[in-house]
Amino acid sequence: MEHIAVTEQLILGGIKKSLSAPADPARFNKSRDEVILQRMPDRSSKAQAGNEIRPTGRPEFATPSAAIEAFNKTRAASVEFVRESGDGLRSHGFKHFAFGELDAYQWSLLLSGHAERHTKQIDEVKASSGYPL
Repeated sequence: MEHIAVTEQLILGGIKKSLSAPADPARFNKSRDEVILQRMPDRSSKAQAGNEIRPTGRPEFATPSAAIEAFNKTRAASVEFVRESGDGLRSHGFKHFAFGELDAYQWSLLLSGHAERHTKQIDEVKASSGYPL
């Protein structure tokens, strides 16, 4: 939960920052939408999280209920921001390490796929023979 929420906070900050740059809709490829929607939730390929988004035991994630509350708060802020921003998200963005240049709308899609990916991971752990430890 910590990783998911911290990632969402970091990306939302990047999206907000990108909106302060001049609009450049030609820079982005809308066909990446479908690639993001397909690849992000897919658990067949693995990736390592960068140091800034790895779980470290941050105090706001000390208990399961606190972690859920932190994620829900962050997700609500993301949803509200996307609702308020509208079409402007298609004209601004920044580079993703694997997908290349993404517009802010695509970054929003990535956030939803990221949470779905980790929900699947949690379900896999819960279904394993050693759960609960």
